[in-house]
Amino acid sequence: MTIELILIEYKWIIATLLLVLPWITHFLCILIPGKREEPILLSVNLFFSAMVSLVFCIYFADIIRTNDWKRVTKEADIVLLILAPYNVITSIRLAKKRLPLEQIPTFRIIQGSILISIVLLFFSWLSQRSHIFFFSRIPFSWFMVTVGIMLLIGYLGWLQIFGDDDQSED
Repeated sequence: MTIELILIEYKWIIATLLLVLPWITHFLCILIPGKREEPILLSVNLFFSAMVSLVFCIYFADIIRTNDWKRVTKEADIVLLILAPYNVITSIRLAKKRLPLEQIPTFRIIQGSILISIVLLFFSWLSQRSHIFFFSRIPFSWFMVTVGIMLLIGYLGWLQIFGDDDQSED
């Protein structure tokens, strides 16, 4: 079963989960307060939100790669496309109300993944556009500076995920 079939077959169940899961986690944190329990509950919720945003980004990376924006209007479910960012933003805002985000282990992974995703989306877009015509429009040095900046952003994302744990304790 592919992700597409899952999203079609269980659309309303997934939409309901995307809508209420951040709030359920928030109320569970209110019911079960604790120094150990809250970071775990919020980490699980943020991990779920990260997986939702990963599927969302993969879908848009495929659209960018194929340059087929008409496909979005034909096959995409607008409810799920709107609820994916809603879930991520709501989860982060509610987690921020409960604890500082630095105390939630999953948040660091999400930050790094976002930076790496931006770089991968940029290189996916660039791989479809890099022709001789592209290089005749801009100087090669500007192109190399852009690629260098994107690699630096990707490296910062890598450090955010796998960097030294001592930096988060400061």
